[in-house]
Amino acid sequence: MFRLKANKTSLYKLVGTYEALPPMRRVTITKAPRTPDWWLKWTDADGLLCVAFFSTCMGKPLLSIEKKEFGGPQVSRVVHDLDTKDLLERGMVEEFTTAAERRRAERGGQPVARCKFCGQEIDWITSMEGKQVPVDPDPVFVIEDGGPEEFLDDMGATITGRQARPEEESRDLPVAFVLHRRTCPWADKPTQRRVERGGSYGGLLPAT
Repeated sequence: MFRLKANKTSLYKLVGTYEALPPMRRVTITKAPRTPDWWLKWTDADGLLCVAFFSTCMGKPLLSIEKKEFGGPQVSRVVHDLDTKDLLERGMVEEFTTAAERRRAERGGQPVARCKFCGQEIDWITSMEGKQVPVDPDPVFVIEDGGPEEFLDDMGATITGRQARPEEESRDLPVAFVLHRRTCPWADKPTQRRVERGGSYGGLLPAT
């Protein structure tokens, strides 16, 4: 899994490949809180206010640059699709591995377990209360306080919110796991039917 990272210098150099920038001391560089998004503002040689926005959309890194007159209409807007390999060479993208992915790699890429009722791959996380909780093995980004859903992080702490949409994913968001009871098609079935369905996937605990 990849995520964006940047600093003022690397971002200034990146935007400088597309625009003639004034000296760095005359450029306002701002990082958005809790996201990897950045803004650069400067005035070009024609006196136009220029704003560059570095972010992601649908999992792809993008750089948009718009120009407008001060207090006037927008003059132009260009969106550049950025190459991930180039960003890696610039040190503006990093690869990270979650604990679940490490555990899976230690087992030769084999799934940790399967749900007794639906057969779906699952992983186990020990909650802060000491309980073994089944979760879906792929981690997701979470928008905290954005909804009522509960997730578990690597340490077993509960995070409340909602899963981030692809265009919202960022390195500054917490990464956690979806409780399997939310995705198991048998989670809301009567107990008797769940027991009848189980038994062919290794006798694991119910998906609760």
